[in-house]
Amino acid sequence: MQQYVSQALAASTTKAYGSAVRRYHAHFSDGAPIATGRVASWLASVAATGTLAVTLKVYRSALSTEYVRTHALAGTACAGYNPAQCPTISMLLDGIAKTQACALPQLSYEATRAAATANVVTAAMIEQLRASWQGTGDEHAMYLAAAALATTGLLRPSEQFGSALYPERALRLDQVSFYTDRLHTAKVTPVRLDRGVRDVDPTRLLPTPHHIMLTLRETKNNKTGVPTFTAIDDPTTVAAMWHWVNRRMQHASGATTVFARPGWAHLTSATLATKVGDELTRLAPSGVRVNITAKAFRRGGASDLCAANAPETEINERGRWAQSARRSLGVSVYASAAAQQQRSIAARIAAPAPGPRAAVRRRCRNTTSRASGDDPE
Repeated sequence: MQQYVSQALAASTTKAYGSAVRRYHAHFSDGAPIATGRVASWLASVAATGTLAVTLKVYRSALSTEYVRTHALAGTACAGYNPAQCPTISMLLDGIAKTQACALPQLSYEATRAAATANVVTAAMIEQLRASWQGTGDEHAMYLAAAALATTGLLRPSEQFGSALYPERALRLDQVSFYTDRLHTAKVTPVRLDRGVRDVDPTRLLPTPHHIMLTLRETKNNKTGVPTFTAIDDPTTVAAMWHWVNRRMQHASGATTVFARPGWAHLTSATLATKVGDELTRLAPSGVRVNITAKAFRRGGASDLCAANAPETEINERGRWAQSARRSLGVSVYASAAAQQQRSIAARIAAPAPGPRAAVRRRCRNTTSRASGDDPE
């Protein structure tokens, strides 16, 4: 426990987890050795504010990401325990959760699974939006492209729209490339028409792309400066993005982000969720309210499924996780081949299980930070 609490975060993570780091250092500012009693005192002070569980989850997420990233960059096997699997922290969080839920009915796996998947944006919903919004103006074209990309691209909100902490991460026009072939050799570029003909649909003058390639720079789990690439070939997403980016090019002055236009407010995940939810509600049978949140696009709920002892294959299907060939370490990485070469984001570390309880929990990935709505990045 002492070792866990006293670990220092790398500079690249302190921006997102700065407040938690400052609270820790303020408590241990005198430089005296960190004894068990002092750690307990710190935990008690955090618990007194009612934020102990949140603080522990933030530390666990930050330290786990940094721990594995360091080993991956060094090309070494991850020795010992990832903080995500620290049994002491797990037991503390379990105790807090049980105390808070003692007056609530226990949910079955089926009920938890249903809750986790209740508000997932599906391909059928995107098709509904396409049929409703097609040809109704640039604003709806932007909403459709953003919703389709968020659903099929599985981007974190900050990777698509930026965030208060990381506005620079908002997807820019130069990060989106279109190709007409599977081998990424035939690139087609959106055009900016002359002022007198900007009402013409430029997509009618150009070949139809086969897929999109996104160049992602700094993300939560990649602070190396080396970009990663994500290819998307969903026809509806490609068509919606192709149409919107061409329309966006007609207003290329000013902001360079994809989901914005001079004179418009910058699109956020919250605004997009509201627009999509309102439109799907309008299209639904009378009296049916479709509740859409930012988590709905990115298929959130992996943490809930893990806590409900869902099958590992089902957890893997959420987000961009896929099993790596390095099965001896039980490593999970982003499915992108380029991302696999650039970093390994481990969720389970090969180590003797400390006990039956921890052995079960070791099936769970560091998924707390993967839920879009809870992720500071």
